[in-house]
Amino acid sequence: MTPVRRAALLAAPLAVAAVALSACNPVHVNEIVSPTPSGSALATPYTPHESEATSESAAPVDASTFFSSTSVAKYSVASVTVDGATVEPGVFKAVSIFGNAEDGSATLTTIGLCDGSVYALSGKGATVTSTAGEAWSTAKCGDAEGEAVASKVHSILEGKLTASAEGDEITLKGAKGSLVLTAAH
Repeated sequence: MTPVRRAALLAAPLAVAAVALSACNPVHVNEIVSPTPSGSALATPYTPHESEATSESAAPVDASTFFSSTSVAKYSVASVTVDGATVEPGVFKAVSIFGNAEDGSATLTTIGLCDGSVYALSGKGATVTSTAGEAWSTAKCGDAEGEAVASKVHSILEGKLTASAEGDEITLKGAKGSLVLTAAH
């Protein structure tokens, strides 16, 4: 067999595959032609993915059960107030709650804050005692601004914490100020 004939025999299946694959390509960038006719029982209408759908407001948060969660509950930081002044949270983005404060197994963890503190929670209902313990420090902060935010957030979260809810926002009040959190969707 000649080299030209051998090349043609090898190229023939590749050409058939290329033609078959090109039939699946969309005609226009904004239009995709389905290989399944729309009248077919196999055709399914497009429904946007949950993240693409318009977000609905979250269900109201219940302050009396805020400090008890059987799975990790994450809340975005909406605002931080210390000694009556609003504090720019910087990299402090969220907190998570897990466990049951009533039996002393709940923890509150800061997310994005340079020290990444974990606070042990104990108490009933919407009022608990929060303790970071001796492990708390700002040693992991890379700059003075981050250290200042970490210290201010710690002054709120250490000690007695009270939760109050309004809609999908929850306010945590501590000795020196408050955090307004929004339920993560």
